[in-house]
Amino acid sequence: IVVSANALGDAADLAVRISGTDLVGLRRVTAEFEQWLTGLPGVISVSNDLQGAAPGLVARMRPEGAGAGIAAAALGRQIRQGFHGEEVQRIQRGREDVRVLLRAPREEVGTAAGFAAMPARGPEGAVVPLGEVAEVSSESGASLIRRLEGSRAVVVSVNVDEAVVFAEAVLARAQDEAFPELEARFPGYRFEVAGAAADAAESQAALARNTLLAVLLIYTLLAIPLGSWGQPFIILAAVPFGLVGAVLGHLVMGVNFETMSFFGMAPLTGIVVNDALVMLDFINKRRAEGASAAEAALAAGPARFRAVVLTSVTTCAGLAPLLAERSFQAQMLIPMAVSLAFGVAFATLVTLFLVPVIYSLTSRARPKSRGAGSARELPEGSLSGAEH
Repeated sequence: IVVSANALGDAADLAVRISGTDLVGLRRVTAEFEQWLTGLPGVISVSNDLQGAAPGLVARMRPEGAGAGIAAAALGRQIRQGFHGEEVQRIQRGREDVRVLLRAPREEVGTAAGFAAMPARGPEGAVVPLGEVAEVSSESGASLIRRLEGSRAVVVSVNVDEAVVFAEAVLARAQDEAFPELEARFPGYRFEVAGAAADAAESQAALARNTLLAVLLIYTLLAIPLGSWGQPFIILAAVPFGLVGAVLGHLVMGVNFETMSFFGMAPLTGIVVNDALVMLDFINKRRAEGASAAEAALAAGPARFRAVVLTSVTTCAGLAPLLAERSFQAQMLIPMAVSLAFGVAFATLVTLFLVPVIYSLTSRARPKSRGAGSARELPEGSLSGAEH
């Protein structure tokens, strides 16, 4: 017996949904997929939600039973009323309504003989035993039926030892090897990721789209006040280094890279852009005062060191208590804090050197002259402007 759970309440590290039209074939596909999973290193347990057979009573209309004038739908409603009950009255007790149900005693209709003796009423009011209009038998059937878009479905749950393998690695291997092979051998059956893994993939896809829109918006907001289409790229060049720092932070802290880690990268982008903007703004001011590109780039680091470092230090200091917290409630937020704190710290060190270097290199790459007649110079600080 394997019992496991996490903070989200999902009892499995990985869940895969298999759907198909035939229940017998679905059991075969599920059994082969589970056998393939058990052969992978690091897989602790594999289970599915196919429920075992449950005993039940079945009533099938006799061909000669139509003589009693009872339709199959009407007979089904009477059987439901006999077992589930029919509401005959409601009694008001304080603020609650008490429903009074009338149904057959379970000990009388709980057996095949008692079920066959249950009275059935025809449209003319005639009452006959159920066994005269329907064939009653005891049979075993599925206690729970799950369907997905009209097809039978089963969810296979997998637990792994993260010291050996991550659930993402198991899923990637299953998508590359097991899914195509089994879908080819068993046409009509479909595999798809379910549970928390499917939700995480959907969240990450939405976050990627929104992040791209945010970067485009940041670029637009930087290009307008800077008066340059090229300088925003100097600022945004520091963002990838912040993401690298976030990844390194997870390795240093020994924290798994999760969906919350990506959520920590969103505010990280804004802080890194802010630090780079402070550096570039100083360079542009020095250029406006008449300094050369090299002089302005060399002066930017020492002049803006305190402002950039203090912004990053205060951010990391504010996240330190959360990083040191070991309570159950904090475990979901720690990956986000790791991404933000380590990303800011790493990007700060890089930004102090990266922005002046890129600005200096792009300034050297500009043409010193626009030919005979010397065309009008573009605004100061523009990557496409002429060198003074």
